[in-house]
Amino acid sequence: LRDHEHLRGADLIALQEMDAPGTEAIARGLGLNYVYYPASIHPKHERDVGNAILTPWPIERSFKLPLPHRSRGLRQARLAAGAIVRVAGRALRVYSLHLGSPLGASPGQRRDQLQVVLCDAQDSPYPVVIAGDFNSKGLGERLVAAGYLWPTREVGSTTKWFSFDHVFVRGLPLG
Repeated sequence: LRDHEHLRGADLIALQEMDAPGTEAIARGLGLNYVYYPASIHPKHERDVGNAILTPWPIERSFKLPLPHRSRGLRQARLAAGAIVRVAGRALRVYSLHLGSPLGASPGQRRDQLQVVLCDAQDSPYPVVIAGDFNSKGLGERLVAAGYLWPTREVGSTTKWFSFDHVFVRGLPLG
């Protein structure tokens, strides 16, 4: 994050599958403000796991948005970490989310999870950034239909074979 030319100096960083000490260590190491919310305790590792937003800008408010449908098998909860971040004097509503995995949630359950975020963001007076692990490329068209731009549409594989990690923006110009 310090050395990569495209990541160095990022205004917003959305992290998933984090724990509190890891989030704090990354934020402290990079000198960033952060918000972290745990979704559940991982039953195998017995540590909290959740999502975070890191930024060099002021975080005016943060919130935890619980998502429906615990995962099959491990029964883990999902959430979106949210924040109002003032970037260069402009307030943004930012979400870091991690939707259910293909093994842990059906496509319909992932759509339900995304819908909770879209409903929460719908009446935002600020531009909106939704970033994270969607565990699906197919949900991108749903966000586009809701008025979001998809700057990471052609990013390529973000896991071994799939393009699951994306950023969507509404109310901000690209470029």
